[in-house]
Amino acid sequence: MECIMQQDKQQLPLHEVQLCLVGKTSTGKSTLGNLLCLGANFKTSAGVASVMSMAEQAHIEYLVHSILLVLLNMMGLGDMAHQPELVQPKITEGIISLVGGIDFFFLCIKKEHFTEENYLIVMYLFRAILRDQLLGNLWLVVTHTEDLANNTQAQAQWLHDVCNNKMFDHVLRMVGAQKVLFINNRSLKNKQMDKMYTKGHELAKDLLLQVMQSNKLVQFTIESLEAAQKEYDDMKAAAEGERAAEVARLRQVEIDAVMALEKEKARLAIQEAELQAELQAELKLVTARAELEAKLRGEAEERLRNAPTPQQLITKGGGCVLF
Repeated sequence: MECIMQQDKQQLPLHEVQLCLVGKTSTGKSTLGNLLCLGANFKTSAGVASVMSMAEQAHIEYLVHSILLVLLNMMGLGDMAHQPELVQPKITEGIISLVGGIDFFFLCIKKEHFTEENYLIVMYLFRAILRDQLLGNLWLVVTHTEDLANNTQAQAQWLHDVCNNKMFDHVLRMVGAQKVLFINNRSLKNKQMDKMYTKGHELAKDLLLQVMQSNKLVQFTIESLEAAQKEYDDMKAAAEGERAAEVARLRQVEIDAVMALEKEKARLAIQEAELQAELQAELKLVTARAELEAKLRGEAEERLRNAPTPQQLITKGGGCVLF
């Protein structure tokens, strides 16, 4: 897309600024892109996550600010509904499309809420795709803030309130509280109603252009991206290696426990067999002893039965026994 805005008849030398809009689906990236680049006609997601075939670009000249703005409207990180393996290459493709690197990232969030889902998506951007290398280029843009955009006291109160949210506080500490921008980019798709926001839109645009004009460009290049993703891939591989090692260790512990149990079972079986053998031997001994005693007792009883009585002895002897 090509959209040129003539702001001053006397054209000063332009310096190119390459800007990338990132953020969760439905955080106002397309609306912000249309605000910065009139005529770009970026389509909004309407809250539906989708993996675009390619990121959208637009160009505009801001002669008063001496800026040639090249804007990249990146796919929503809400597309994390898809597998990271599908999302990451699409974001990489978008960054590669900006030859020479990216000067600024505007990370869009809505002021209404910062949920755990928002936090996980933003941290995925920081940790998995762009890493900490993007923080020098990144500004946090709070969208749909028509009630805060021109009220520094209200902005300070909002920051104080949301910092009670530990997840947002963590993100804010990473980015820096001085790099939070409040803008009114709301569009009601109604020309009459949009007039209400015209001044706010112009102030928001001026604020963003001042940021791009007054801050030193710190380019995030494809080399930065590759280094960031290699760092993540290495960390992921190391973590997977540690997990695999831990699984193997636990498996070995389980195997050792089973083997120890089987060994103990075998030892107990041998011990039981030995005890059974001893018991059988003892039983045989007791049985033999009882049989011997019974035999001896029977023989003694037999001898008693067969022994002559006193009368038989007297008669047999033929004598007389006096008492």
